[in-house]
Amino acid sequence: MQSIGGERYVKRILWSMLALVVLATAGLYFGRRSKTDDVSESHTPPAGDSDSLYHIVDEMPRQINPLEVQYPKEALDAGIGGTVHIKMILSKEGLVEEAEVSVSCGVTSLDQAALNAARQLKFTPAILDGKPVRMRLYKPFVFDPDNVEKRHPSER
Repeated sequence: MQSIGGERYVKRILWSMLALVVLATAGLYFGRRSKTDDVSESHTPPAGDSDSLYHIVDEMPRQINPLEVQYPKEALDAGIGGTVHIKMILSKEGLVEEAEVSVSCGVTSLDQAALNAARQLKFTPAILDGKPVRMRLYKPFVFDPDNVEKRHPSER
């Protein structure tokens, strides 16, 4: 008798867990499909709107100039590092129109160095349906004091 009640208890827990998984999955699906920040979800731009902003394209942009990040001297000397995630809006020409910190590493000087570097980047255009389009792109900037030459670029 005890095991039958135990089986029912286990079945109830399993069904509850399944229901939670289904609800969470539905929430993720519908949450992901919502339109925010004027980003077009489709591959076809709206009629007459040539300045739409995309995050899904046929051909991703490729960086064409070297990344030149100035590691802040104070942070480097103190052995401070971290990863800064930058959100960029790329033009149809592959230039950075806007850049902002989307995830800070908690060190203002590293965040600013990543922003300065991001604003200098150039890319091949993002391509959608054979045409260049504006695109949102996220890029991490990693500052690791153990993997850089200890002299600041201005001292070289």
